[in-house]
Amino acid sequence: MAGPYLGDFAEDATVHFMWDSNDSNGASITRATNGTVSVYKDNGLTQTTTGVTDTEDFDGLTGIHACTIVTTDAFYVTGSNYTVVLSAATIDSQTVNAVLAHFSIENRWNESNVTSWNGVALSTTNPLPNAAAGAAGGLPTDSTGKTSFNDIAATDVVSAGAITTSGGAVSTVTTTTTATNLTNNNDKTGYSISGTKTTLDALNDVSTAEVNTEVDNSMVTYGLDHLLQTSVADTDVADNSVIAKFADSTAVTADYTNYDWTTDSLRAIRDHIGNGSNLTEAGGTGDHLSAIPDMATATAQTTAQNDLDIITGTNGVLVDDDAITAAKIAAGAITASEAPNLDAAISTRATPAQVNTEVADVLTVDTTTLPGQTAPPLAPTMEEMISYLYKAFRNRKAQTSTEWRLYADNETTVDQKATVSDDGSTAIKQEIASGP
Repeated sequence: MAGPYLGDFAEDATVHFMWDSNDSNGASITRATNGTVSVYKDNGLTQTTTGVTDTEDFDGLTGIHACTIVTTDAFYVTGSNYTVVLSAATIDSQTVNAVLAHFSIENRWNESNVTSWNGVALSTTNPLPNAAAGAAGGLPTDSTGKTSFNDIAATDVVSAGAITTSGGAVSTVTTTTTATNLTNNNDKTGYSISGTKTTLDALNDVSTAEVNTEVDNSMVTYGLDHLLQTSVADTDVADNSVIAKFADSTAVTADYTNYDWTTDSLRAIRDHIGNGSNLTEAGGTGDHLSAIPDMATATAQTTAQNDLDIITGTNGVLVDDDAITAAKIAAGAITASEAPNLDAAISTRATPAQVNTEVADVLTVDTTTLPGQTAPPLAPTMEEMISYLYKAFRNRKAQTSTEWRLYADNETTVDQKATVSDDGSTAIKQEIASGP
């Protein structure tokens, strides 16, 4: 294929185009080997890949490939033709070399030689028409005979029909140009500035002292000056204001007049507390605060911990000296009215005779079941040890040259067994395991 002509591009432009690859049946396929896309200049044998970007299967479309060529490199110059060539590609199992496209850089422009104006020759020293302005072949003029907009004075008014062209007069002019709006305009009249000041500069005449005075007046109006500088009367603070609520705890209306600074100020509260002698508590009066140990010292902390250990540690409950006397534990010290407060287990503790009866009952009356088909445990209970000994003493046993057996009560089921051996000098019986 010869490839399309893409056009004549300006110097340093970027060229974009797309091309496709197909199999022998015309179906779109991806190149097995991409090959190289390069650019040849004119009929030269030198090619370049500088500035060339080859994107295979563009936008995920099989067989559609995008090529971009940036012509800013020195290889690309004006007045030349360029050919885009694919070489050494493999498509449908075939080696493919092909011309993809052609383009040129500023090589199709026609030079125009302007030698006349409206049929009148132009001189080589003055490119303006030789004809008089306003005459046939001359430059157009306005109604005053002027040939250039640069000649229009600031006081001229451009009106309809004042400018003519080869197609006729301009029918409408909507803007009037005056000297006033072409120069800097310092007149602020008409900008809707109220009052006696009619210019912007006149507005900027407020001094720092005037601003300070206005701020001071506002602070006095709202009583803010009383926070630091001016003395306060009771009526200066409005009810339920933030300051009033700091001073008064009345639930409905916080009234500043209820605040007595002689008793309610921070200093008055400090003086009243003093060393704690003025404080009282339920159950008594006096200096209870100073009686509390100073826990900030290590000695006090150690003492408190030791007292706690006595109460809750191995030493038992802390009891006052002589709290338990002979009189308090004598017969009749606990009366019938106090008995219900005793733990029921205390009142029903067994006597030695009762304990002896229960032990004898275990030995002479209670029975147990012999072990079944299981291996003797490594850590048996006392009952299990005695039971295994009794079963081995009572039940049927059998022994061959290789095995010892202990049977159940039915004399047919092997409950326990052990491997035995004898080499003529030593007889060995292994650990007993579970049957059968």
